Order: sequence, then structure tokens, then C-alpha cells
Amino acid sequence: MVTRRIRFSQENECIVNISDGERGCQGLLRDESFNGCCAIFYKNFPFSTGDTAEIRMGDQGKYKCEIAWVKEFDEVLIKAGINIKV
Repeated sequence: MVTRRIRFSQENECIVNISDGERGCQGLLRDESFNGCCAIFYKNFPFSTGDTAEIRMGDQGKYKCEIAWVKEFDEVLIKAGINIKV
């Protein structure tokens, strides 16, 4: 059976890398869902809602993704919802 979605066992403090060739950043995976994830980044996060990029979570391969939303987490951090395009 082939699945169109990615699910994986996240390790504690799983690193998320997002880049589009011109900009990129690293964050920590907060949680994952059926078609995406939520990650925590510093406020200088270079992406906005609707931007497309590539994402790598832990030792998983690269996947195309879209930034679904960006919200303030605290004075220094934001959290971002990321839809993974498998």
C-alpha cells in the first residue's frame, strides 16, 4: 500500500530545515499532523504565509512545502504551520 502522506516517529528536539534556494532557516519541530507540521523559529523567520520551499525534518528526505500560517509564540520566537506536498 502506498501512502500520500508522511508520518514519522519524531525524536526529541527534531530539527526542521526550510529553504527555497535563496533563503533558509532551522527550527524545532513542535508537532506533526496528517499533512504537515508545526515548528518553532526565531522571529527573523524569512518566510510568509503562502510561500513555497523545501523542508527536511530530522533525517527524512526533502519535501516541497507551503507555509500555511505564522503566529507569534513569545517575544523572541514564532511558530509556523507548514503543509507538506507529497
